Amino acid sequence: MEDANLLLPGSLVAEVTTYVEPTAAGVGFPDWVLGQIVWRGQQLFLVSFEALVGGRVSSTAARSRIAVVKGVSGAPGLAYYGLVTQQIPRLATVAEGTIENLDDDSSELGEAVSAQVLANGEPALIPNLDYLEQELSRLTGR
Repeated sequence: MEDANLLLPGSLVAEVTTYVEPTAAGVGFPDWVLGQIVWRGQQLFLVSFEALVGGRVSSTAARSRIAVVKGVSGAPGLAYYGLVTQQIPRLATVAEGTIENLDDDSSELGEAVSAQVLANGEPALIPNLDYLEQELSRLTGR
């Protein structure tokens, strides 16, 4: 994201790929669903997490990438989906004692954020992927 880091388990990131312009997702999709991309022969939804939590859809830059995320809910048609990143994602080792919950009110960011934390001293958001996938399933009727 432009204004925050997302903290995801590395085991859920299938691949980080170059940003490609998505095709339209269809009528009735909110602005946080940017459209669809083809990844390894599969159609995936491309999501702007920033827009999902009430921000604006950021413009893409030369360093923008797509993090292909493995679905956690088991919803049909959502084995994978893409999250736009504003720069090249990096691995971070987060061990017990290097992460602390911030007292900030995550509820202002909506149900899409599980927690706001400091991970190795850097502020980050832990996304609620169950919620995100539930919303995608609801939108697609799957």
